[in-house]
Order: sequence, then C-alpha cells, then structure tokens
Amino acid sequence: MPPKAKKKGGAIPDHVQTQPEEPLPPAQEMTDEEFLQKYTGENSQAIWFRNIIRAQAKHVMEETIAQEVEKSTTNINIQLKKLQEEMAEKTKELENKISKLHRALDGVNKDLGRKNDEIQLLKAHIDTIEQKQKETRVRIMGIDEESNENLHKKIVKIAKSKLAMKKLKEDDIQEVYRAGKKKENKTRDIVVQFTKKSTRDEFLKQRTKIPRTTDPRKRMYINEDLTEFRQKLLFDARQKVKCGKIKDAWCQHGNIMVLKLEGGPTCIKDYNDLRALTRSGVQIQSAGGHDDNDEGTSGTTSDIISDFSITDYDSY
Repeated sequence: MPPKAKKKGGAIPDHVQTQPEEPLPPAQEMTDEEFLQKYTGENSQAIWFRNIIRAQAKHVMEETIAQEVEKSTTNINIQLKKLQEEMAEKTKELENKISKLHRALDGVNKDLGRKNDEIQLLKAHIDTIEQKQKETRVRIMGIDEESNENLHKKIVKIAKSKLAMKKLKEDDIQEVYRAGKKKENKTRDIVVQFTKKSTRDEFLKQRTKIPRTTDPRKRMYINEDLTEFRQKLLFDARQKVKCGKIKDAWCQHGNIMVLKLEGGPTCIKDYNDLRALTRSGVQIQSAGGHDDNDEGTSGTTSDIISDFSITDYDSY
C-alpha cells in the first residue's frame, strides 16, 4: 500500500512533481494616454470634455438654484410686506374702533355721573322730606319696658316729673310707640310724636333738667328722631371727634352740625361735606364741647346704637 500523503501545510515529497514558476515579463513603460486608454477606455480629450460638461452643468445648476432661491425670497418678501400692510390696516381699524368705544364709554360715564348726581339729589330730597315728617318727634332711650304699658301716660309722667312740663297732656301726644322688634334683655327706644313742633322743641329743651347719674345704664337719653342716613352721618362725625379731626358734632333741628378745629359751627349735608372738613386739619388731643343748654342740640357724652339703625345718642 502506498504511503499516505501528508496533510496540507507539510513538506512536499520528493516523488511529487511541481511545475517551475515562469518569470514575469518585464514591465513596459506606458504613457498617460496609453494608461487612460487601457484602464478607462477613454482618452484624455474625452475626459477633459466630460469634466468641462460636468463643470458647466454644476454652474448651471448652481445658477438655477440661486435664481430659484432669489425668486422664492422675493415672493416671501412680497407676501410679508402684504401681510404687514394688512396688519397695519387691521391695527388702524382696531384703534379706530377702540377710540370710538372709548368715546362712547366716556359718554356713558358722563351719563352715569349725571344720573348718579340726579339720584343723590333725589335721595337728599327724599331724606329732607322724611326728616321734615320727623320734626315733631323725639326718640327716648333708657325707659324700662313693661308688659301692657300705657306709653301716653308714661311720657306725660316723665314730662311733668323730670322735665318740669306741668302743662303737657296726653292730647299733646299724637303717637307713641316702641321702635323695633322686642328682644330679650334689651329695652327698646320710645318714639314720641307730638301734635305741635313747638311742644317737641320744648320737650328737647327741658331735657337738660334730667338728673345725671354715674351709671350709664340708668340714664335716660332724649334726642331728635333722625332719618337713618342722618343718624349714620352723625355717628360717623362723632367718630371724627374721637380721632381729633373735628371738635364736636351734634344735631340741631334735624341738621347735623360740626364744630371745626378752627372757626365756628357748620352744617354738613352729606359725606362729601364731612370729608372736606376732615381731609386737612391738625389733630387735637381732646374734643371740645358745645353748650348743652342750646335748644334742640345734642351732646357727645354717649355713643349708643339703636335697634334699627346706627345712632349716636346724647345723654342727659
């Protein structure tokens, strides 16, 4: 059996014949033209011409792109300018509309101002009428409330025993009642309406004869019967007295009177008058007082809130 051949990579046995390697032919010198012709199939002239065509095509493409970009930019600028003009026109239209609305609103505000002035004048007129209807009335606080009480007799008794009005009769009283709803542990005011204003004025004048007590709960307070607006205006005026903005505040014949820091007493009709008096002025440490014996005036010794509205009552 012949011997096995060795695996690939081993030595070649002597009996194996191999072909001798042929030597490479000597390298031949080629020109550039021959080289291009042999390996590209083109000569230098064709390649030059192709490169020229490519360069021209590239130039044309770049010019075309530049023209298209310029054309697009021009169109965009035209559209943008058109939009700007439209926006400017719309803005001008809106400004004109807003200006018209402002003018209309100014007109409405002026109308509202006039209407408000008319309303305030009407309210003042109504308040004056209401106060005129109260000119024969007084409001009394501090009289114990009893069941089944006869207020006519009680008022006449008070007038004779404490006010020295010996001639007052029940016939001089047109109406008398307790104000507000009855509440537990709270005494309601008594509103007295006399048949004549002169009787009411005398009743107010004689209140200074009521003996004073150190206990405020046992005092009796007699005041003019004011409208709700004037009660609150008087109350707020007396708050200004406590702050030292004015010297004193009281009511006289239904009018709210104040004593300024400088000058004499003056009548205030509304809160504009009160603000005008207290807007500028030097504060004082303590409030002065007016003569309690003036007819129809009210002092400032007690601040009490009534059942039905804010009221600052006087004490005597």
